[in-house]
Parts: sequence; C-alpha cells; structure tokens
Amino acid sequence: MSTGQRSFVVVVAILVAGLAACAPSPSPSPSATTAPTVTAPLATPSPSVAPTPASPPPTAPPAGSPSPSEVASPSASPSNAASPPPPKIGDFTMQAPPATTATWTGIQWQRLATSNPLAHVRSVTRWTGGFLALGDLVVDAATAHTKVWISADGRRWDLLDPAVFGPTTFVVSAAPTSAGIVVLTLQGGSFGENGRETEADGWTLQGPWQTWTSTDGTTWTAHPGPDFTVPSEMTGVNHPELVAGGGGHGIALAMAGQPLAFSPDGFTWTTVSLTAFPGGPAGWSPGVFAPIQAGFVAIGTTATGTVALTTPDGQAWHKASVPTTCPAEGITVAASGLIVEGSAGEAHNPKQVWCASSNGTSWTRLVNLPPLGYMQTSDECRGTCQNGLLADDGERMLAYRGYPKQVGWTSRDGRHWTPLTFASARLPGWTSNDPGLFDARILPIGLIFIDEASGTTWFGQPRT
Repeated sequence: MSTGQRSFVVVVAILVAGLAACAPSPSPSPSATTAPTVTAPLATPSPSVAPTPASPPPTAPPAGSPSPSEVASPSASPSNAASPPPPKIGDFTMQAPPATTATWTGIQWQRLATSNPLAHVRSVTRWTGGFLALGDLVVDAATAHTKVWISADGRRWDLLDPAVFGPTTFVVSAAPTSAGIVVLTLQGGSFGENGRETEADGWTLQGPWQTWTSTDGTTWTAHPGPDFTVPSEMTGVNHPELVAGGGGHGIALAMAGQPLAFSPDGFTWTTVSLTAFPGGPAGWSPGVFAPIQAGFVAIGTTATGTVALTTPDGQAWHKASVPTTCPAEGITVAASGLIVEGSAGEAHNPKQVWCASSNGTSWTRLVNLPPLGYMQTSDECRGTCQNGLLADDGERMLAYRGYPKQVGWTSRDGRHWTPLTFASARLPGWTSNDPGLFDARILPIGLIFIDEASGTTWFGQPRT
C-alpha cells in the first residue's frame, strides 16, 4: 500500500487482517537505530510520556530458514503422519508471521531476487483459515490473471492454479467473512495494440463483477457481484477494494461514481445511493471509507466543514463528532484506532493535518503527528509536509523515514508508538526525504518496499 492514504476510489482497509518472507541473500551487517516511545499530543496538551528505549531484537535466521523448534528430530515423525504435497513452481516457504496482537520491535531488511515468489506479493489477508496473498499480474497475449497464494500457517504458501478463477481473471481484493473468505474479481480486457503488455495499468478490466467465497481457500464458489456499472475502461491500478467491517459486521465495497454496497456474507448485496446519503447533507459523498470496531465510518468534506457518519451495516447511519478542520483525503487504520489526514491552508502552500480516533465516532485534531512530524530540511515543504510515510495493514500502522537515517515506529491505535530497531542499513536508493521513492506496503507478514526506479523489491522481516 503507499503512504497509507486512501481515497474513495481506492479504499484499502481490512481490520480483521494479516501477513512475513522468503529466503534471500544475507543481510548487511547490523546497524541498529533506537528511538524513544512516542505518544501523539492532542490539541489540549497532556503530560509527556517518559522515553522508553526499545531493546534490540534477538538475532534471527534469514526468512525461509526453519527455527530450531521447526526442525523435527527423526524420532518426532510418526510413520503414519500425512505428508504435505510436494511444492509446485511458484510455491514458497518462510518464517511464520507474528500473531495479530504481537508488537513489532524490529525489522531486518532482505533484498528479494526477481525469481523469489515473495517479491511478487502485493497484499495479504488474514482470515480464520490462515492467509491469502494477492500478487502482481501475469500478462501476455493469452492470459491476464492475478497470482493468488493460500497458506494455513503463514509458513508454506501454495500458488493457486489460474484455472480456479479463470485464465483472464483479475482478483481485485479479498476480505474475511464470518464463514470464510471472499474475493472480488473482474475480467481482463484488451492488452495493447501489439497484443502484449507487461505493465499492470496497460490493460483494461471488464465485467461482470463477481465475488467468490470459500471456507478453505482451495474450493471457491462464484456469485454475481454487486449491481455496479462497469466502466468502459478501467486500469489495473484504479480499482475498488473490499472492506471488512469490525465486529463481524460484514463487508463493504466502494468505488468512485458508484453507490456503496454492503454484504453480510460476500454475495448478498444492498446499496446506498451517494446522491441521497443517509444522515448526510444532500449530494454529499464520503472522501474516505473505512472499518471501525462497530462497523464502518464514512468521512467527507462539505462547504461547511467535515462530516463523519458511522454504520454497523449500511442501513442505519449515525453522525459522529469530528472537528470541521479535519480534512479527509486519506485514512490509516489499525486494530484500535484510525488517523484521517489531508491538507489545509493556502492552496500554494498547504499544511498536512491529522485527526485521530479510537472508535470512529469521536475525533480529535492532532497538533503534530509523532513520531514523524513535519519536514524541517526541505525549503519547499518545511513545516508543512509529513516527514516520512504512514502505512497500515488494518492490524497496525507503520511510520517510517529512510533519510537521512533510517527510523521507524509501529502503533495499534495511532496514538502510542513503539520504536523499531533495524538489523540492516537503510535501503539503497532512499536518497531523499521523499517517501514516494518506494511503493511501501505493510502486511501482516512484514514490509514490502519496491524501489520505483529500479523495480528492486525489499522485504522487512518483523521481529517481536
């Protein structure tokens, strides 16, 4: 995911969530960086929190190497134990990812070879049956489909046969349900004048919308999708995503120019018109839409300020308390909190603004965003631009800055931050304070950073 900002065009948040790594080349020599625990101040000053230095994480084997507990002795294998099927091309193994509630305290960077399947993972969903990972696209003259892996434990990842969803099917998004897991799909369209494209946004998507449900990640059942109009042309980058509501409140689907759609199970859908939004001003539509512990929250800006509404199911809507000065251009989501962000002030010199909430119903504007704060070394953005990137996976948030030195923090509520130590130097290529140099994604299994200039992929193995 990005800087963690979400628009109504691309809503990315899976609260019930989850994701880790493969064996690459050895990491550089350790060069740990430690920072104090930080708590974000509110507009009303509160007593500061005493710094609590983080302890360096224990040295761990590279991703993909089994831990001592995973190496079975000869006597530990019963003669009648069932053997897993042999790995196929595209399968991979890695260290088990941390538990949902685990606190990350360190990261070990590893450069991934192009041949490493983990280098092609783009999102991971944690559900009751394990994990499901969506990868990049396989595009040629004959096929255009998304790579999909399933894993029961986060260690072994099996690549699904493209025939499961179809050889020209793009799996847009995935989300957990009370009965299993659901994915949203579209079909690949044209592939360029020469019949071949390698870029994800070089091919178009076509209907019909479909959802597929599964209770085991292996056997899938297709259903008609929500009654959305399929744009005549839509790229592989500009697409909607499923949002799993908190507290088992089903899932939602949102896309610019379309109504909101809600479903308790992934295949029975109801819609809410954006031209007569329940509880909101006439003609108002939310700028961001995300899960909260009691369902969902929709936030948008009107001529008189910001409006926030919450709902458990898309039917009953309730107005939330949010400062009118909180712009809603993006949202970052963790298990116990949310941060909305946007720009305010002069059009030619806008200032980044953040507002935080623990439940989506009561919001407070932050004076600053510890631990990142504002840039102080850039003449263009000094005192106005966010100093680093902010990302999330629905379970936790990540604040990261790679220049001039590497520092990072994680949080489960957006207010209290745990510093990260790094068992390797900052990423090569991060030569400025511009977080846009990398496509940065935080997943339940770890961090995936893609160098936009070279296409090199780095994996950050989390330590707890």
